[in-house]
Amino acid sequence: MSRFRSSKVHHSTYISYRKMLVRCLNPNHHKFPTYGGRQPNPVTVCDRWNPKAGGSFESFLADNGPRPEGTTLHRVNGNKGYCSENCVWADATTQARESRQCKLDVFKVIFIKQNYVPRKSRHLAHKFGVSQQTILDIVNGKTWKDVVCVKSNQGVYAAA
Repeated sequence: MSRFRSSKVHHSTYISYRKMLVRCLNPNHHKFPTYGGRQPNPVTVCDRWNPKAGGSFESFLADNGPRPEGTTLHRVNGNKGYCSENCVWADATTQARESRQCKLDVFKVIFIKQNYVPRKSRHLAHKFGVSQQTILDIVNGKTWKDVVCVKSNQGVYAAA
């Protein structure tokens, strides 16, 4: 394991690996209740990565590759555990959009962009359970920039 600590990239990958393990396996960790202790569906770590089941950091690294700068470990499906089929390195925007706390998705953002009327953001904010500032940030392109709505003679088209 010490050979991985010599490289900054492998070191940051190892830190992500250790944080994943402690969230899921250590009942004394402050995030354990929302990961390994979550009921009825606790977040698990696959045997290939779990040292308690014979897994290793080397297997984790082989499956995910080194952690790119500006990313963290992300479960594609938040209802499933940590395994090679469900994990990717993702930036903060992706993490936030796909978190269980996120109230918006691409379809809701498209609806907001299509139905926004100046000085009438309160209705949309109430409809989606977000602040009026969130609505303004969306329509002004401060957030969800990659969701584009284009109006044409045939209707409105959206691309994400």
